[in-house]
Amino acid sequence: MGFFQVPVKTLTGKTPARPIVESMQEQESAWDPSTSWYGSEEEELEESAKEKVWDTLEDVHVSTGKRQVLFSSTLKLTLPQAMRHLQKIHSELPAEIIEGATLEWLEENTAPEDATQKQMDAHHQAIESWIAEYWLKQEKTLENS
Repeated sequence: MGFFQVPVKTLTGKTPARPIVESMQEQESAWDPSTSWYGSEEEELEESAKEKVWDTLEDVHVSTGKRQVLFSSTLKLTLPQAMRHLQKIHSELPAEIIEGATLEWLEENTAPEDATQKQMDAHHQAIESWIAEYWLKQEKTLENS
């Protein structure tokens, strides 16, 4: 019995038909880099697009309490409005790429400077909640259309 079969048998009471190690090795040897997203033209396009969007968002701030993206003192937008605003600026980019880049920016680049760990944790929790709410609204919009 192989190394990984013992824990599987212990947990499930059944021995796998094929050793798990062999299955994993088959999957690795079946991987074809020519069909991989990584290193593809699509990935390069998305990375280039992300850079453009993130450059635009460089001086932008967020208010997690009000759930607003603050482009300036007079331009305070909801997340969907901010994405539409970015789509106008970068009309050459697909909306899906702008959406993904904006959400990634929101998660990775909006933490307050010189924040304590407690403040950072609260910020990350607020961002996660904000993004979850965004996805729920998107889902409802798709269901209603």
